[in-house]
Amino acid sequence: NVGSIRAEYGEESLFSYVRRKGKLTEAEAARIISQILSAVDYIHFIGITHRDLKLENILLVNVIAVGKVGSGEAL
Repeated sequence: NVGSIRAEYGEESLFSYVRRKGKLTEAEAARIISQILSAVDYIHFIGITHRDLKLENILLVNVIAVGKVGSGEAL
C-alpha cells in the first residue's frame, strides 16, 4: 500500500521555501532538520520507508492548533 499524508492549509515545499527566502539562518535550518529527522525516525519506527527524500517532497505546514471538533481540547 502506498499512502500519502497532506495538510490542507498553509503548505509549501521546502524547496520553494528555500528558493523564496534565499538562505536560512543556522537556527532555522537546525529546527527544520531536527523536525525532518524526527519524522523520518517515526515513520521508520512504524515500518514505513521513504524512498525519495528531497526538498521538493517535504511539505512545510503552518499548524496553529489541532484538536477535536467541538471538544474544546487541543491534541
